[in-house]
Amino acid sequence: MLNLRTISAGLICGFMLCASNLYFGLQTGWSTMGSLQSALVSYYMIGSTSNPKEIVLAQTLSVSAATMPLAGGFVGIVPALSMMGSSALVSWRSQLWWCFGLAFFGVFAAVPLRQRFLIKERLAFPSGTATAKLVCVLHGGNFGTRGEWSVLLQSFCGAFSFGLIAFFFPFITQIPFLGQKLAYYGWSFDPSPAYAGQGAIMGPVSGSSMLFGAILGYAIIGPLVYHLQWAPGSINDGTNGATAYLLWLALAILLADSIVSLSFILMSMLKSLFFLGKPTKSTESESLLALAQSKNSASYLVQDVNHDEQISMRLWLPGLLLSCALCAVTLSSFLTPWQSMIAVCIALIVALLALRALGETDLNPVSGVGKLSQLVFAILAPGRVLTNLAAGAVAEACATQAGDMLQDLKTGLLLGVSPKAQFHAQLLGSCASIFFTVALYRLYSSVFVIPSPDIPAPSALIWLDFANLCANGGAASDLKYLFPASSLAFIFGAFFSIAKHMFPTSSILPSPVALAIGLYLPPRFSLPRIIAALAAHAWSKLAPESHAAYMVVLASGLVLGEGLASVCTASAAALGAKPMYP
Repeated sequence: MLNLRTISAGLICGFMLCASNLYFGLQTGWSTMGSLQSALVSYYMIGSTSNPKEIVLAQTLSVSAATMPLAGGFVGIVPALSMMGSSALVSWRSQLWWCFGLAFFGVFAAVPLRQRFLIKERLAFPSGTATAKLVCVLHGGNFGTRGEWSVLLQSFCGAFSFGLIAFFFPFITQIPFLGQKLAYYGWSFDPSPAYAGQGAIMGPVSGSSMLFGAILGYAIIGPLVYHLQWAPGSINDGTNGATAYLLWLALAILLADSIVSLSFILMSMLKSLFFLGKPTKSTESESLLALAQSKNSASYLVQDVNHDEQISMRLWLPGLLLSCALCAVTLSSFLTPWQSMIAVCIALIVALLALRALGETDLNPVSGVGKLSQLVFAILAPGRVLTNLAAGAVAEACATQAGDMLQDLKTGLLLGVSPKAQFHAQLLGSCASIFFTVALYRLYSSVFVIPSPDIPAPSALIWLDFANLCANGGAASDLKYLFPASSLAFIFGAFFSIAKHMFPTSSILPSPVALAIGLYLPPRFSLPRIIAALAAHAWSKLAPESHAAYMVVLASGLVLGEGLASVCTASAAALGAKPMYP
């Protein structure tokens, strides 16, 4: 089933999403698995002659390629090392070797968990389930008859055009809509189509939580610490200014949420072990049916495929051992041999926690498991920032790749796709994306200053600040009253995180992660997301049928279009092109 058109569609779509994830990850810390977008675009590229299994395989390949910037650390640890002046991971050879070391052992680690999480416990894995339903709709005979493809193409072209225009006229990305005085405090507006698409996808709870964080950070706390001289630098100074202060407060909230979330996950795992004899109730229907009018109507039952299509232990066990060994060797530049082995073992353990969270909530706490590994290495290797960063990166990479694999396997299970074929697609996509991601990162880093006001690299700053905290036990000395303020932020984050876990369906309680993002991200990056999230919610209430038909299509085109434009503009800048008007 992995034919040429499936591979081509998967790689093209995956590379577009990879470019979006890398560019917007460096800019705002945002990245997406993109399973729905991958299925949609793959179907568009392959055409109506495709069958559901081909789309699932193309989507699996696309997702594995799309998430390499996160799994390889190119939005986190790699720019963080550059910021601290380290010579590690500077050359293209070292970056390729690093990527190969981290890209595969999470994929192999997910394989034995398929039987446990998908067959026995039948965890929901909502994105995987939603992707399976979307594939059924695509092959149901009605999709595309209401102009969906036209919306996709127009939104893609519009976003692509905006990206080109914004390169030559960058002033349009910083509109001082509240005046120059408030713009100095960060309150400008970037009418980015991609940010709007991301906001529409992330939903109203996350959008309103980001708004709460933006008001708290840039309307209250930021101006306060600036005028009280608790942060002596300028407002936008990421070292000694209000932005640096807000970053530490956001880090405290994220750390609290990580600890609380992982604690609840651990309790859930222990409960499932003690009550193993009681099957977990499935959260989806027993079957997903293609629409009756489809020419190739069929039932997609929740039942496993034949033994010949399973991933045999003779394949995944040696692969897991070899990939873990490769990872340990890759880490030899940062860790001692025994530390490398411990880092890999910790990564496998905390990835197990992350996968259960992903299966139950659709949220993969990759940042949380990375910080948990960093906390362990604060004890094992005190005072070693490089060691701390590398240990956290391994845990994040394992959780990312394993989560992608299980989400895709869930889609395949619902649609009767061969797990072995999906496994091969995942490995192929990861391998191909290593070269693309490294080349693209080197292009971006040669054109853009990282960090800078336009590419602030917030994820890298959080990685670096937390590593410094774990290794050295402190933050920047010029920031006053930071410890008590961070302690209050930690309590604040823990309270809302506990409340969200106790009342998961509440639409009133803010998301601690989204709140923290809104707290440290300048409003010019968060406002378009917030507006689009709330607008999409209003759209779903006022015109639910239209929203169901066009929202994902529209948002996908916006994200992919501007993401691809970033590759073109970076390439043009590398060739000497410059903005026409600053």
